[in-house]
Amino acid sequence: MKNRTKHLASLGVLIGFALLAASSMVNKIHNGAFNYGNRVEGKTDNCLVKQDGTKVWGHRIYWNTGILARKSIKIDNERYPFTEIKGYYEDGSYYGFYRGEYGRRIVHGKINVYVQFKQVTSTSTSNGFTNTHSYLDAFHYAQMGENGPMIALTSKGRITQLLEGCPLALEMFGKGRRELKNDPDYLNRVFDVYNAGCREPGTDSTSIRLQ
Repeated sequence: MKNRTKHLASLGVLIGFALLAASSMVNKIHNGAFNYGNRVEGKTDNCLVKQDGTKVWGHRIYWNTGILARKSIKIDNERYPFTEIKGYYEDGSYYGFYRGEYGRRIVHGKINVYVQFKQVTSTSTSNGFTNTHSYLDAFHYAQMGENGPMIALTSKGRITQLLEGCPLALEMFGKGRRELKNDPDYLNRVFDVYNAGCREPGTDSTSIRLQ
């Protein structure tokens, strides 16, 4: 009965993630909400990770997108379509695929968090003149485990939904308005608490600040 209850709870979390993924369209968590410089991966050489989990090892990795691009990823001289590669390791970081691009994983555990940086262009009109402004923005995504669907972190309410089941993480997030503004590591730690089984991580925390 205990195992069945645990299974049903896990199934409920996965269904919740699927529903969130289906409704994830616009990303509104601001640039700099997370610390992007934390090291969260173990030592892994450069490689591509296929959909079935097998790895293709190599050295140089590059990929391209765009209307005229082949939408493929290469490692050394081997080329693969995006549909075959769910992610890759490069220079100590892992990048997961979502909506035509790869984003770097910045939190690793039961809930993974990724960031994609994109050039955004906005246009405004004033006194008959059109002004165009371009800037680099950060888009954040979460994933349950290694193979769950990606969902866009579009609001604080969505993060609250993700943290359900961990009172400590919810309390930190709910009371951390000032910390979120002043401490770039704070939101990373909120997810680390969830990933550590709803307790403060020890000295071997999932996230280690780069020196």
